[in-house]
Amino acid sequence: MAVSHKIDQYGVREYHVWYKAGMAFIVLYSYIAITALPLLYYENPTGNVHTYADAFYLLQMAASTIGFGDFYPVTPVGRAIVSLSFYVGVGLAGYIGSTIASALTSHTDQSVMNRELRQQNEEILKLLRKGKM
Repeated sequence: MAVSHKIDQYGVREYHVWYKAGMAFIVLYSYIAITALPLLYYENPTGNVHTYADAFYLLQMAASTIGFGDFYPVTPVGRAIVSLSFYVGVGLAGYIGSTIASALTSHTDQSVMNRELRQQNEEILKLLRKGKM
């Protein structure tokens, strides 16, 4: 049995909530780690971002929409990188939060509902093939 997903009776792969949230978290922080390098390159000589840790922190704060203001971009390229980080971060952080919240507050399991709908569809198709509908 796979840790990341289960396969239902119809052969559909259903990923576990914590796996989906974990993968989104990894993608977000990989994005931040990669884009911190060009941010540092463009901001280091003129701005207040002088180390990789400063650039990583700035992008993390932008992605989380906190933005304390202790580090900020001053070059046009730096501003573009931070702006993009904001949009990527809002999307992925929102996805992580909604995935976890949905798992914690959901009263019905979506996979159960999907299985029931597939079963109903199969029964309808059988009746249609027999000409009884």
